[in-house]
Amino acid sequence: ENMTISDQWGKDGGCDVGSIFVGSSDTPTQRHWIEKVLLGNPRDITSSEMYRGEETIIEFLNKLSRDGGSKHFQVEDKAIRAGAAWLCEYAVRCSPKAAAMIGRQSHTLNQNAETDMQRRRREAKERALRQMQEKMKKFEDTIINVEDIDAMNAKEKTPPNGPTRTSPMVVDDKYVGSDSETSSTPNPVASGFMEYSGTDLRKKDQDSLQTQENILRCIVCADDSRDSFLSKEKHGHKVGPKVLTLCGFVQASTVLKGGGGAPSAEGGEMSNLVGTHVSLCGHAIHKSCCSSLLKEGGNREKRSEFQCPLCRRLSNCLIPFIDVDKDWTKSHQSSFTEEKQINTKGLHEFLETTKWWVSRNDNSFIWNGRYSFIPNTAESEEISFFAFMTSKKSWGKKDIYKAWSSVMSSSSFVRREDSRLSESDSLQTSSHSDNSSIGPVSEVWKRFMDVCTDISFKADEKRLGEERLQHNLGEFRHYLVEKVVFNERNRRNGVAPSAWPVCTGMMLTHGARQGLSAEKLISKLFMTIQSFTYSCCAEESECKRQLQVDSASNKAKISSSFGIAKIACKGSLLILPKLSLINESEQGLFDGKIGRLRYCAQALMLATMPLSREVVQLSMDFPLSEESISQLDDIARASIVFPLLCGHILTHVVAAMCASCGKERSCSDTMSKSFASEASKSTARFENIRDCKKFIQLGYIAKVLQVLLGFLQQQLNYLPSESSHLEKHILHFITNVLNREASSIMSWEKNCGHLLRVAFQSRCTSDVDTSKGFASDLSIDTFVNACMKAKEAGYSYLCNTCLIFQVLVPESSSNFDNLDFNCDDEEVYKLMGISLDEMLSSPLVCEVINNWYETGRPKTPGSELEQGLDCTSSMFRAIDWPHVVYERSLVNEAKNSISSPKRFKQCLPLLRGSISINGGGIKNDKPRIKALPVSYTDLYAELGALSQNISSIAVCLVCGEVLNSDGKGECTKHAYECGGGCGIFFLLQDCYGLLIHKDLAAHVPSPYVDSHGETPHYRGRPLFLDESIYNAFCEYWSGHSARQMVISERSKYIGLDNNFF
Repeated sequence: ENMTISDQWGKDGGCDVGSIFVGSSDTPTQRHWIEKVLLGNPRDITSSEMYRGEETIIEFLNKLSRDGGSKHFQVEDKAIRAGAAWLCEYAVRCSPKAAAMIGRQSHTLNQNAETDMQRRRREAKERALRQMQEKMKKFEDTIINVEDIDAMNAKEKTPPNGPTRTSPMVVDDKYVGSDSETSSTPNPVASGFMEYSGTDLRKKDQDSLQTQENILRCIVCADDSRDSFLSKEKHGHKVGPKVLTLCGFVQASTVLKGGGGAPSAEGGEMSNLVGTHVSLCGHAIHKSCCSSLLKEGGNREKRSEFQCPLCRRLSNCLIPFIDVDKDWTKSHQSSFTEEKQINTKGLHEFLETTKWWVSRNDNSFIWNGRYSFIPNTAESEEISFFAFMTSKKSWGKKDIYKAWSSVMSSSSFVRREDSRLSESDSLQTSSHSDNSSIGPVSEVWKRFMDVCTDISFKADEKRLGEERLQHNLGEFRHYLVEKVVFNERNRRNGVAPSAWPVCTGMMLTHGARQGLSAEKLISKLFMTIQSFTYSCCAEESECKRQLQVDSASNKAKISSSFGIAKIACKGSLLILPKLSLINESEQGLFDGKIGRLRYCAQALMLATMPLSREVVQLSMDFPLSEESISQLDDIARASIVFPLLCGHILTHVVAAMCASCGKERSCSDTMSKSFASEASKSTARFENIRDCKKFIQLGYIAKVLQVLLGFLQQQLNYLPSESSHLEKHILHFITNVLNREASSIMSWEKNCGHLLRVAFQSRCTSDVDTSKGFASDLSIDTFVNACMKAKEAGYSYLCNTCLIFQVLVPESSSNFDNLDFNCDDEEVYKLMGISLDEMLSSPLVCEVINNWYETGRPKTPGSELEQGLDCTSSMFRAIDWPHVVYERSLVNEAKNSISSPKRFKQCLPLLRGSISINGGGIKNDKPRIKALPVSYTDLYAELGALSQNISSIAVCLVCGEVLNSDGKGECTKHAYECGGGCGIFFLLQDCYGLLIHKDLAAHVPSPYVDSHGETPHYRGRPLFLDESIYNAFCEYWSGHSARQMVISERSKYIGLDNNFF
């Protein structure tokens, strides 16, 4: 009754001639409209004598709803009759006169009454709740739950302090948790300085409970049970513990590797091999519940993909959920002196004292030459957790599994004890920890690593073919390299090919097999870390792209979607929310696409914690002692991890940061004692932040040096085997040209020259032969250009590591609080302590740099077997992911013609963006377009000229290649080459968008529309590219959502035939 149309109703002409309210001074309400129109005399409404004596509209609608009309007019359509009934009901509610006229009870409109839409929503919620309760009840009957802890403790007559849990840790210098309490055999859990201690093992108060404990529950059984050391018999079956996991999706990606296109023979690892992207929906589910749900729904275990039961997001893996203490989410306060003492140390002081450089600063361990540190019993007072294996040279796969089972199982639930337990009060470990080498949580982690490794390898194999892939398998695949090289040698010797490691011909004792399996496990761990790194960089790149192209009104929505607080430094640096804001519940720690990657980061921290020393040594490539070098194997082997200057530096640094965070996590959770066992928790946190910053600084030096060497190697056309000539060439330029022009050279170029001289210091000690005229080949402009490329790549690396640093250490976000959008690059360098001139003044830094170059320098050609196993035979990487730039502005292509005036064709760039590499490593032997015309007519003409013999044309929106979509599978094949199994196309004749995921395809609306925003499938209307729809296509590609879109669209209708396009 109180609703009005507008205060300007009369002024806008509502009471003018022609209106039924002519002459009225008041704005009509709903009741006025009903009484004037529905109840009014048709003759008065129409001002025509033809309608004299006719029934009112409300009477006609009433007959239509009840009887289907009158004898002169009958309606059988139920939709029309339902609409008439709704109008009658609405009139009755608003007008008593209408109720009296049609003989129904009047219901005066009440604003507080439940509307029809509200009633429907309420009933839908009630139905969904009933269905969930029925499903939960059904699962209670079919899935055997872990026995309740309180009931178990009651049976075991636990002390009145309440239920307690423990893991196999040291308590009072004795090991507990085995079948026999008198057992003196230690349980391997951590390496190096990661020894377990029972000093504060169970001292957890209620304030230190995990922040997600009351939030994350299984979406199937609504239980928040974590991994438990209990099993239960029900219905005659024995079931192990329930493991809480998160649904994740791992997919092959070429987004950060320069876009799609069939890779060329000249392309290196940057453009040829795919990346691996991991995304999480954030919903938790027990592993057993997921398996039962898939079986119940008809899915087989062998199927690699499924949908999240709650949000229907595409998934293909489970990621173990690791509990997080509230200490990890709090911004801690400590004394200013303590913080200053830790964080003001320079890089030289760090290298001088840190025990991450084991060979220099810790004589208790010796590198075994491959993948592990072994205790030096003559020097060691506190040996590693493998010290009990005195008869072994190293440790193996089972030891890693036991370590993961211990650290992950003990971190997958919250310990609630109020006081420390004595040895007699401790619980036994789970039966699975004693009977097998791998626990349920570590088994989930192992499967996740297998998924990350297998998906990337299968995508590379389909993209390149088996023969081409064998020539460059990439990093973290040493076991595949050895399989190819050794089998090739065996084939020449008349020996049948065999699996790895049998093909190596080594004496495979039980210990040797365990060691080789451990090497493979470490490679998969590094591959998983690279997947996490790729995912963080991909989300960062997509967030920056969306913030660049969207309006200011959507920036808050985008920031919330990705879980960021603000963007700084002209849009180059993303800053995550501070812990103070998170604690005030303004934004969750795990909110947004970037925030949800913290679930994966938690598992990575614990996985690297038992191997922290080894991971840091393999990733940062610190110089080894002579005693460690003597441990190297006599036979030729492939490197488990590439030398730092030959590998992906960002992944190496992230691996070292994960190891440092895992060590700090073990200290804060009081699960182990670190090398500084007397340090407080706050000291351990500040040391972790310091260590991460120092790893970032070392990585920055390595990145600049790698780009300098790679760019100069390309410009001077030197082969990797000619490295000695390249060294002399560059040193001659620095000595005779750069120093002579010092007055006109900027400080950055001088520092770059100093960096190269440090790298070559042990190689070219004699005078350089100046008779070859090197100076004419390397000009100052070329050198300055190389320095600018290195500076650009270094800053890009710095922005990437700062974001990942915040993901791994939420407390570090407060360090970037003073940065805003208008800050320049120098603020970031200052904040991270990056000063190339100052760092190069340290002799220890120079020693590390020289070791990097010596290990990454191409070796002297040896036997054919050694050349096949040598990863340093390739060139230094002048560019590497994620150094890719997206541009979405309009481009004007000028076409000059003598007979006609100049014509400009407006275009938008393709989805792949642009990258500073020769063609991005893409084949150019097929017809392709360089940009997407705004006009559909221009596109039709251009594609028609490029493909005159194709009847059904499809164009790849990623790389611009023109294909035949006439049922021959060309688009599917190209999707594997272009996007690792993901493709986005435009069907020219049908005027449809086409998305492809593996062999599945789905249609999406066309980006070309008419003036009404529609795509008429007939000729006659001019069509133009709609930028908002094209931005959705950009999000499909760079946001890694195309595969999910295929599954969603195919669920709405009968899907297209597999492998048709």
